[in-house]
Amino acid sequence: MALLYPAAINNVTAAIMCASMGLHITMFSVAFQDQLIKNTPQRSTAVAMSIYSGIYNMGIGTGTLIGGAVCTYASIDYIGYAGAAISVFAFIYCMIVLRKILRLKE
Repeated sequence: MALLYPAAINNVTAAIMCASMGLHITMFSVAFQDQLIKNTPQRSTAVAMSIYSGIYNMGIGTGTLIGGAVCTYASIDYIGYAGAAISVFAFIYCMIVLRKILRLKE
């Protein structure tokens, strides 16, 4: 996300960046759905996929809300930086939680 602003030097690099982000989110979604289906019992797969779809759509809505706020109160120039800041925060949070989980398994 932080590379959106530098990629905006021309239309080709911006299109490549957007296509790359779309490709990566699609790959993540397919991999996540695969793991979800593999790790849930056969009877509850449909419910698990419905919950995943709801969470995914909630993420899209929340991103739209935050992105709209950034555009309204700052500038659209900062939308990539706002996304990058959220990504860094989420990464740090996940690493803290994962660290606690791994400590419990020892």
